[in-house]
Amino acid sequence: GSLFVADLRNARVFRVRPDGTRETVIGRGERSARRDASDDEAGEGTPGTNVYIRPESIDVTSDGTLVVYDGTFQRIRAVRADGTGETLVGGAGHDPTNPSQPARILSPRSAFEGTPARSWNLNVSFPNVAVHPITQEIYFSVGSRIIRRDSAGALRSVTGGIASTSVQPGDPASTFPVETGNIRAMACDPSGALYFVAPTVGERSWRIDSSERLELVAGGGALPGMFEGIPATEANITNTYGNK
Repeated sequence: GSLFVADLRNARVFRVRPDGTRETVIGRGERSARRDASDDEAGEGTPGTNVYIRPESIDVTSDGTLVVYDGTFQRIRAVRADGTGETLVGGAGHDPTNPSQPARILSPRSAFEGTPARSWNLNVSFPNVAVHPITQEIYFSVGSRIIRRDSAGALRSVTGGIASTSVQPGDPASTFPVETGNIRAMACDPSGALYFVAPTVGERSWRIDSSERLELVAGGGALPGMFEGIPATEANITNTYGNK
């Protein structure tokens, strides 16, 4: 298969094919200082190579569609096989019920359950995106909360949906506390289980299985993380970033 690379410095995502050749998928190689834009200004529906972008997190669907968190215009985009782009989450601009006002900014405590993914504006530090390999639904992080864009284009809570101050392995994912700091990394495995890293009493890596319960994968212990051969859940891990 191909390797997709998010090139922040050069404001583009490129694909490296098995034969070693490289092709730009999205991004014109220039940055824009703007954080807000209409769909036309953000290049909605135009070839991906024509748009300004800051690719802060990426993943790929099973059919080869690139999904990217665009830190320039604060939206999650998809680039289809024909090269055209589409916004999946964010980029609302103005409130659809009151065009004179800006749309709400999605935050960890927003009441978003079941609302259209495009009815919000985004402003996320340390964003992450991941694609479920079977359903093709999109997971993304907003601060300390993980949210899912379902197949109908509505937002659903994955973590933080229920008030909680602590979490233990085996707890429902919905009880994962909102006030834990930014999600640091996120990815799905081939079965669709979601892995993420969050700073809960030291950084820990968690897995959400098909029953939507939490399993501790690594971290939370007292032993230095560089100590070779120790059980992962006995390690103390810090400064974890990145995904996939």
